[in-house]
Amino acid sequence: MKFLQKSLNAKLTKSDLLIVFGCNDKKIKLPQGVKVPASALESFNCGSGQKRITDSIKGSFQQVLIIGLGESKKIDAENIRRAAAVAAKEAMRNKLGSITYWVAKSYGFDAGLFGQALAEGAVMGAYRLDSFKKGTLDLKKITFHTAEIIKRGAKRGIAIGNGNCLARRLQDTPANKMRPRDLVREARKIAKNSVSIS
Repeated sequence: MKFLQKSLNAKLTKSDLLIVFGCNDKKIKLPQGVKVPASALESFNCGSGQKRITDSIKGSFQQVLIIGLGESKKIDAENIRRAAAVAAKEAMRNKLGSITYWVAKSYGFDAGLFGQALAEGAVMGAYRLDSFKKGTLDLKKITFHTAEIIKRGAKRGIAIGNGNCLARRLQDTPANKMRPRDLVREARKIAKNSVSIS
């Protein structure tokens, strides 16, 4: 899976699904040039865990997924992580190849931690052990359009999420396919890609 990080000023990358977040005490903000039906925004209450998917009227996205975070004063890292994971799972359920998370503000939450939780949720939500299945469609690209400070946290979150997914893959792989020598091979791969590990 490919991860891209872009600033809010950068041109929006075309993808199958745009994901935006909202709080029930704040107005939902969409990227410039993206429009959805007015009824999709008016009737959505942005409660924690609530989601609404709608077609895009204008812009470079086929659909827009709005996910509620609840009240802005009650947002925590786990809310953000779960919301990002819900979005990734929704994209996989609809067999979409690319998604874009667009986050213009951190809703009063620490921006670096917001970015980290966002990326962790997106990466871990997209995890699926399908090495033993034929013809599965996975997410190929996840793009994060965020403010600079959120972007730094997202970089850390991508690394943490990938580490968690590696551990999951090692645990989920059947024992006859993950023998001790296979674990050694995985450890050597990690060491080869890191200057800190020998």
